Amino acid sequence: MTRDRLLATATFRFGLAYAGLFTLSVALVAALAYAGMSRALELQVRGAVRAALEELRQRSDAGGEGSLRQAVADLVARRRSSPFVYAYLDPRHRLLAGDDVTPADAGPGWLRFEAPALARDEREPRSFLGRAVRLGDGGLLVVARDVDEVDDFRETLLAGAAWTVAATLLLAVGVGVSMGRFVLGRIDAVTATAARIVAGDLGHRVPLSGSGDEFDRLAAQINAMLDRIGGLMAGLRQVTDDVAHDLRTPLGRLRNRLEAMLRHDDVAEGLREETAQALAEADGMLDTFGALLRIAQIEGGTSRAGFREVDLSRLVGGVVEGYAAVAEDRGQTLAATVARDVRVRGDPELLTQLLVNLVENGLRHTPAGSTVTVTLARRDGAAEVVVADDGPGIPAGDRDRVLRRFARLEASRSTPGSGLGLSLVAAIAGLHGIALRLGDNRPGLAVSLGFPACDVRKDGPREASSPRQALQNFND
Repeated sequence: MTRDRLLATATFRFGLAYAGLFTLSVALVAALAYAGMSRALELQVRGAVRAALEELRQRSDAGGEGSLRQAVADLVARRRSSPFVYAYLDPRHRLLAGDDVTPADAGPGWLRFEAPALARDEREPRSFLGRAVRLGDGGLLVVARDVDEVDDFRETLLAGAAWTVAATLLLAVGVGVSMGRFVLGRIDAVTATAARIVAGDLGHRVPLSGSGDEFDRLAAQINAMLDRIGGLMAGLRQVTDDVAHDLRTPLGRLRNRLEAMLRHDDVAEGLREETAQALAEADGMLDTFGALLRIAQIEGGTSRAGFREVDLSRLVGGVVEGYAAVAEDRGQTLAATVARDVRVRGDPELLTQLLVNLVENGLRHTPAGSTVTVTLARRDGAAEVVVADDGPGIPAGDRDRVLRRFARLEASRSTPGSGLGLSLVAAIAGLHGIALRLGDNRPGLAVSLGFPACDVRKDGPREASSPRQALQNFND
């Protein structure tokens, strides 16, 4: 399972989106918690400062300036571990009593400042949060609290929130990856089963994990569907076999009787011609029926059992050599351009049938004096066979239609043929994974067969002026 395939799954993308949303939610909750706790701590500090400040103001109101100065001095003298500092300043900001920590520009209201540590063993300055009030004589009374511990707690709280968000994101992404792998693994099992069935292994089924989850239920339904399809195909094959026995055997007997009638010397000449035509019609029906059965077998995928390594160069050479005399008798030219030692995997009999049908199609549908060319070449590590002629060709709009069964360009259907030749070619090409394309040879038809990647030797093609020379190249 590659990383790119995992990242492309909808499950992983959904998990990633969920991870982002969940992480955002956690981050929002952490931010609200941090802001709330920070606010609560600051309010607690402010409340303590207000209480201390109010107590000193009450003493000032009761005893005057001297009493306030004495109170501030007593608090500073009695201070041991208290985090508070006190300062009593005159209208010119000169210290009258308390700690000399107040900034020179301090005014009434809340203020935050840094001052030297009060403990002798500490050298780093400390942070203070305090409040200053203006007295009736114009002086300034300041009460502040050390908030270094509060700031440290805030930093710790912020770091914890950041680590929580990061851990949540990693956990969510990990869960997304795990879900993607799990779902992709189960879907791959279905995909592999479908691929094997397409390849002809109709008995293969989707494996079940035994968990009884929705994937197992889906796999069970797919397997039930495949069992049903397999039963229908088995019944169809049985019907086909029955039809083959019930129709081909009587047709064969009829043909044998017609052939026996032709051998009698006392048959009238007119009856002899009629019998010969009936015999030809019987042969045509037998050929058509055989072609239909062959196409059904090929499309059912049962012919893959005969696949093996095939010397495509020798096979093409044999077909060209076999039809050289036929082309010559018809006043046509059959030429070949081939590459040596090209090997593919397939059924040699079916591949031979495919090439024979294309060559026969080219010779049958072109007039005398025309040329049919068979080319075997290498294309990007794969083999390509092109059978081209310079005849009338096939219109672009009819090229897909002629690959169907019984499809013919001639509407009257007066010429010999059943319209199954190219259908058989398409079935064999589909079985072998060959890319079949009908194109324009300008003039004429060019049928290209793009084979899957195969072992193509580096020897280049040799031009052959005749089929015999082409076959000699293959035997070198």
